[in-house]
Amino acid sequence: MAWLRALASFRTPPEFQQEMRRALSAAAEAVDQESSKPRDFQAAKAFVELLREKGELDESTLFEFARGRKYEETAVALSLLSSASLDIVKPLMKSPRDDGLLIPCKAADCKWETVSAILAIKLPPPELPRRRDTRISRLISRNYPNRTPSDCFDFGRSAR
Repeated sequence: MAWLRALASFRTPPEFQQEMRRALSAAAEAVDQESSKPRDFQAAKAFVELLREKGELDESTLFEFARGRKYEETAVALSLLSSASLDIVKPLMKSPRDDGLLIPCKAADCKWETVSAILAIKLPPPELPRRRDTRISRLISRNYPNRTPSDCFDFGRSAR
């Protein structure tokens, strides 16, 4: 957040700098509150397991949870769809790194659109989406020179 404050101060006219500092402080406080609030995974687990029992848990449900910023439901759904323990997925959702979440997303056979939505709601708040997507794209390009992120999350789908 310090780099954002420095950039905002540099680019903001002097008469608006105090207002910009107040706005950034309010945003930082809101982020701190969101990332430190207690999470109720029990209710989410019961709900998502019920969806699975009814045959209604799939990638589109996971995408809707992530797009709706339903953090607990997203974590539980990703856990169930990837066959990973929730105790593994929860720390990955809180990690400042994105690469750990790629593994359960791949195991759940997620499309890139779903992966991006999941990365966007993880805690602590993610870096700017364009920057994250660029970093992940570079990682994929280095390891899979002829593939895009979408290819890496969709390849093998036609073989099923």
